[in-house]
Amino acid sequence: MQAKNLENVESEAGFRFSDRNLLTRALTHDSYLNEKNPNLESNERLEFLGDAVLDLVVSYDGYRNVPGGERVLHSHWERLTNDANLAETADAIDLTKFLLLSEGERRKSLIEESIRAGAYEAVVGAILVDGGYDAATECVDRTLISQANGHSVEESGKASHSGQAQNSPALTRRKSHS
Repeated sequence: MQAKNLENVESEAGFRFSDRNLLTRALTHDSYLNEKNPNLESNERLEFLGDAVLDLVVSYDGYRNVPGGERVLHSHWERLTNDANLAETADAIDLTKFLLLSEGERRKSLIEESIRAGAYEAVVGAILVDGGYDAATECVDRTLISQANGHSVEESGKASHSGQAQNSPALTRRKSHS
C-alpha cells in the first residue's frame, strides 16, 4: 500500500503508526489474500482484538456518562457497537477507500457493512498493538463515541465528547450480551 494512503488513514484515525505493517494488515480483507497475495495476513486477528477494545471503551464510557441501570448501559453499548454504526464510522474516517479487497468485493456499489465495520475494529486493534490502550481509547473516543454524540471527527479532535447519550432507537444488534 502506498505511503500516502497510509498517511491519510493515520490522519483520519488521529494516530501515527510506528509499525505501518500493522495498519496495512488492518486494511487487508481476507478476500484480497485469495486473489492477490496469500502470503499476507488478513485483518481478522486485529478485528478480534479491536472488537474487545470497543466493548471495553464503550462500556466504560456508558458507565461514566450514561445515567441508568444495566439495560440503559446495554442500549448505549448496543447503539454504538452494532455493524451499521461501526460501518458508518469507517466511512466517516474514509477507511473504505483504502481497504485491500478482492476485485469482486471492490466492484460492489457499496462494500458490505460487515467488511467496513470489521475494518474499523481492525484499525482500533492495530492502534492498541502499536500505541497501547490510551491511544486506542483516544481513537475510539474521537471517531466513534463523539460521532455518536453528534460531534464531527474534526470537532472531537479539538474537544472531548459531551458524554450525553443520544436519544435514538437502538440499531440492529451486532452481538448479544446476556
